[in-house]
Amino acid sequence: MKTGTVIYLTDAAKATEQLEDESAIRNLGLDPAWTLIAASQTGFYEMAEATQELIRRGAQHVEAVRAQWDRQGLTLFGEYLRVFG
Repeated sequence: MKTGTVIYLTDAAKATEQLEDESAIRNLGLDPAWTLIAASQTGFYEMAEATQELIRRGAQHVEAVRAQWDRQGLTLFGEYLRVFG
């Protein structure tokens, strides 16, 4: 079974063009094919959109986790929450 992950960026205003989704996701040890970044800021998926996209790709489960962005990259924090499946 495939599990998709939505990373919710809590401080998206700090994430400029420096945030390259695929490399940031890879640096966390996650698979970019099954991981999307969401935020309330324009230019990012919304939570529902990211969840639907992962389901469309074939994910049987989708989980979400929060993250912060700084010059070092993404830092995950908090518990993983099951969103779907």
